[in-house]
Amino acid sequence: MYDGRLRLRLPRSVKLVAYADDVSVVIVAKHLDEINYMSGIAFEPVNRWMNAVNLQLAHHKNEAVRNSKKKLETITLEVGEQRITSQWER
Repeated sequence: MYDGRLRLRLPRSVKLVAYADDVSVVIVAKHLDEINYMSGIAFEPVNRWMNAVNLQLAHHKNEAVRNSKKKLETITLEVGEQRITSQWER
């Protein structure tokens, strides 16, 4: 039932990692504006797939984690109507 999400057409820099009914969106980019742009592109097909299989996003589980050697910066992503501010991976 959930395998369909792994066949979604997404940009090369966006990967879905799934386990059971949980999924992580991994975006590899050098600049924060690229991450923001790619997250918007990735959300649309994932949201359409979820609607098609009658699933809802668990907003209380959403988080954004940055993994970078650069200076500490945060990014705020919009997932539907929810805004998620990134946390620093320790």
